[in-house]
Amino acid sequence: MKAIFTLLFLLGFLSGYSQFVCGTSTVTDIDGNVYHTVQIGTQCWMKENMNTLHYANGTVVSVPEDQVTGVKNVINRPGEFRINIFLPGNGYDVNISLIDMMGRVKYRKRIFCENGSNSLECMIGPSGVYLLVISIGTINESFKVIGTDFKEMDVKLIPFTQNLKSNTDTIILNRDSRYAFDYDNDPANAGVYGKLYTPLSALNTNVYTGVIQGVCPNGWHIPGDQEWLTMELFAGMSTEEANKMMEYRGTIAYKFKTTGTDFWVTAKGTDEYGFSAKGSGNYSDPYFWCFNGLKLNETWWTYGFDYLMMRQLTDYQAGIGRGFTTPDWAVSVRCIKD
Repeated sequence: MKAIFTLLFLLGFLSGYSQFVCGTSTVTDIDGNVYHTVQIGTQCWMKENMNTLHYANGTVVSVPEDQVTGVKNVINRPGEFRINIFLPGNGYDVNISLIDMMGRVKYRKRIFCENGSNSLECMIGPSGVYLLVISIGTINESFKVIGTDFKEMDVKLIPFTQNLKSNTDTIILNRDSRYAFDYDNDPANAGVYGKLYTPLSALNTNVYTGVIQGVCPNGWHIPGDQEWLTMELFAGMSTEEANKMMEYRGTIAYKFKTTGTDFWVTAKGTDEYGFSAKGSGNYSDPYFWCFNGLKLNETWWTYGFDYLMMRQLTDYQAGIGRGFTTPDWAVSVRCIKD
C-alpha cells in the first residue's frame, strides 16, 4: 500500500511539474513556430503574432499555389522606372516630383522636353506607393505610381482616372480571400512580426460568434472584442472610453508597445505588461493593393456583435483603435488561452 501511495504521489508530482505556466511556458504551433506567453490580469496572451501556414488540424491556411511560390504580389519594392513624356508642338520645361503617401518629396527634377517622345529614368524607393506630379507650364498632371521589382514602367500623360499598375499579379482581396502574407513578401519580416492574414484565413469562418480558434494552436483562440476590453480595462482604460467605437480610445497604447525604435518609428512604448506589440503593418488598398505601415501601425483581427472587428495601435496615436471593419484587409493575429 505504501509503495502504491508513493507511486501515485510521484505521478502527481511529475504531472504537476509538466503543467502549463503562463509567463514561463511557451507554445509551439503545428509548423514548429514557438511563441512566448504573458499573464495580463486574469488572461494569458501570446507575446508574438501568429506565423503559421496551417491550422491545428493540418489543413493549409492560404491558397495552395501560394504555399509553393509565395505571394504573387511583387509591387512596392525599390526599383527603376522610366517616365515617358509625349509632347506635341514646341518643347516645354517639365517639373517632375515623386511624393510618398506621407506627403514627403522623394525625388524632384526639372528638365526641358523637346516635342515628341522624351524619357527620364529615375529610381523609386523605398517600398511604398507614390504620387507622381508632372507640371508642364501651367498644367499639372498627377498619377499614382507603384514601384516595381527592378522593372521598367512607362508613365504617359493620360487622365488621372486611369490607374497605372505595374504588375498584373497584384492580389485583390475580398471576403472570400484566403491569404497569408509576409510583409513585402519577405519571410524575414514574418519571423519578426508574424504573418498578415485575411479574415477568412485567420478565423477560418465568416460567422463571427462564439469562441473562434482560427489559426491559433489547440487550447488557444483569437480573442473576441470582450476579451480585448478586459485587458484594456485592466491596463487602466476607463469604462466610458473602452465602450467607444470607431475611434482611438484612452491613452494607454504605449503600455502595450515594445520599447525603443527597433519596431516603431518613435520610442513611445513602455511594454509594461510584456504584450510586446510591434508595428507589423498590413496589406490593404488605401490607394492600390500594397503593403503599408511597417513600424507605423499594428492591427489585429477580433470579433463581436456578430461582426468582424479590429484592434489597432499606431506610432502616433495615444489610444487603442476599436471598430468594425471590412474583410478586404490582411492584418495580424494574436492568440489568447482558452
